[in-house]
Amino acid sequence: MSKIEINDDLIARFLTGDASPEEAIAVTDWLKEAQNREHFEELESAWRYAAGVTLPKFDKATAWGKVSDHVHIPTAASSPERTRTPWSLGIAAAVVVLALSAYFIFFSQSPSPAAEMGTVTTSDNFRFIELPDRTTVTLHRNSELLYPDQFAGSSRQVRLARGRAYFNVTQDAGRPFIVEAGEVKIKVLGTEFNVQMDETQMTVHVREGRVLLTSAVDSVTITSGMTAGVRFGRFAVTSVPVGNLYSYATQRLVFDDASLSEVIHDLEDSYPFTFELKNRALENCRLTATFYKDDIDKIVNLVAETLNLTVAKNGRHFTIEGEGCL
Repeated sequence: MSKIEINDDLIARFLTGDASPEEAIAVTDWLKEAQNREHFEELESAWRYAAGVTLPKFDKATAWGKVSDHVHIPTAASSPERTRTPWSLGIAAAVVVLALSAYFIFFSQSPSPAAEMGTVTTSDNFRFIELPDRTTVTLHRNSELLYPDQFAGSSRQVRLARGRAYFNVTQDAGRPFIVEAGEVKIKVLGTEFNVQMDETQMTVHVREGRVLLTSAVDSVTITSGMTAGVRFGRFAVTSVPVGNLYSYATQRLVFDDASLSEVIHDLEDSYPFTFELKNRALENCRLTATFYKDDIDKIVNLVAETLNLTVAKNGRHFTIEGEGCL
């Protein structure tokens, strides 16, 4: 059980993005209990009745955090037989309206940090970047990252506009590191994780540590070895091994009885080179090997020697020939 005390101040910080990952986990667990949200649901219903409008689509936990600093609601256990009159519900609804209005006005007027950010883009190459706090980022091909010359304020914020990036975040408990990626915010203190954006969805895989992911309608915390995919703001979490997903950044490739077609796929993903198999039967060849910080020529020559193949190189293109494998 968490030793972190759940109070209104912590809940507000959780939903405005200022809580630590440990605090966020404690709040998330606390919100699983229905009684912790029933009073807000009552206020929400009253607001609908009094205002005669439909609330924006957001989860009840988020709404609770937005008003908890402004409204004190006694627990259900303190008054089990109390009744609510339309007058009292109307007062409560008015308070909710004021609190929510203040929240949306405040955040709609907040300046965008992107206005003062520089941009780094890649095309057919990779790019290693050291940020002002010594956090490092490896950009994959066809990617774009925005970040400031210096981090100011209580957080360190960057934006991944497109593509893929691997982050190795320098720990700073006083200033959480936040990555904006499409509709999602990724909040960490110190960890290593990979972010990948494409036309259909975005995925985040944590190599070490823990990150908090939030969207307009959902939130989730993932830890080492976990992957979260997001579509339409909703997160789906898995623990399926990702193989050499971020080898382009770590320069570590591990193959365990992998087919040659899989090997080539991972090599093309990790190095700016392309491959061609002259014989389709070569796809069935299997390889078990580990490479760490080896240049591409050494890797290809070792693969060819192990599988009794021949290799020709032309610029950034390798051609592999051989009789194939059963």
